Amino acid sequence: MVRPSLALALALAACAAHAPGTRPVSNAAPPEDDVTLYRDAALVRQHVAIEVGAAGIASARITLAAGIAPQQVIVVERDGVALRGLHANADETAAGALHVDVAARPGHHALVLAYVTDRLHWDAAYTVTTAPGRARATVRGAIAIRNTTGLALDASVRVVDAAFAASSALAADPRELGRLHLAPGETRIELLADSPPRALRRVLVYDPIGPKWNNASGMPLHDRAIGSQPAPSAVTESYEIERDERAAAGLPAGPVRLVELRDDGTLAVLGEARLFDDATRVADADTIGIGTATGVIAHRVRRELSIDDERRRVVEEIELSIANSRATPVDMVLREHMYRGLTWSLVYDSTRSATKEGPQQIALRTLVPANSEQRILYVVVYSWEP
Repeated sequence: MVRPSLALALALAACAAHAPGTRPVSNAAPPEDDVTLYRDAALVRQHVAIEVGAAGIASARITLAAGIAPQQVIVVERDGVALRGLHANADETAAGALHVDVAARPGHHALVLAYVTDRLHWDAAYTVTTAPGRARATVRGAIAIRNTTGLALDASVRVVDAAFAASSALAADPRELGRLHLAPGETRIELLADSPPRALRRVLVYDPIGPKWNNASGMPLHDRAIGSQPAPSAVTESYEIERDERAAAGLPAGPVRLVELRDDGTLAVLGEARLFDDATRVADADTIGIGTATGVIAHRVRRELSIDDERRRVVEEIELSIANSRATPVDMVLREHMYRGLTWSLVYDSTRSATKEGPQQIALRTLVPANSEQRILYVVVYSWEP
């Protein structure tokens, strides 16, 4: 069960997203429920219509998500209603039943209740489809939402691919999914339905470290062992597809398959990867590996590490080398991770091509001529506040 403190924090955050203070609910249009899906919970804003008689008091029985107790519910909009109490009978909490007692002038009124439930879950997945020429590809996706709240929810729904407590550097933009009917069970929503075909090109990718050491804080790691370990030399044969920045905004992360639609109508899986993870949130292209490259190897060596506590900075110098024994040039994407912390800056890059792909990830690009070797050097500086 989600803690009441989490419910309070998320409910207040949701209110702030609309407007400061209490906003009256208009009776001119039917009220609309609202659901925001996070990785670890879902914030539900549920509208409740109440008819107050001549006595000026009323009570209503409301069905919430199963397992929600009164102390987990926040009243965020009141429409001139004075709240007298929220309570549930001992045998009704598991079913999500809640009784609301109010005082108000006679007439129609509405409340908006906010609470957090762990009974709405989601997963996203994508497919990149290309033809035998492999010059262009289309990206399609879907999100599956599993509803075990015990309620059928008709609501405006959005997904935020982050935990509620994510730092601002790791926070994701919301992706609006529209007004949905979330019946008990699973609901699938198509993503990128109208995205046009995009250019697809072959590249080699060297990503020897990955995000496994990432320290997502403002205080950089001082551990000298990190980054000094021998790195793999394998290079991945890959395809790269440019992102449509506008269409991809806020899309949740998920696995992706690159498939080829052959002339006889059959599909062949070429490779698998992930799209829209934290590490690549601001990337302008995505790569999908299809196997180990032959005739090309790479190495990663840390040449220098200096730690200056007085000036509050850590400087790390990395050298990447590529050996191409092929008879043709190769396009290389070298992916590096600023694993020591979030407060970093790249002060030197011999390729002059570095692009930021996420809070702690960069891509360096170079063309390695046939039957040749190339060395690339970059220097990163981490800093911290006193």
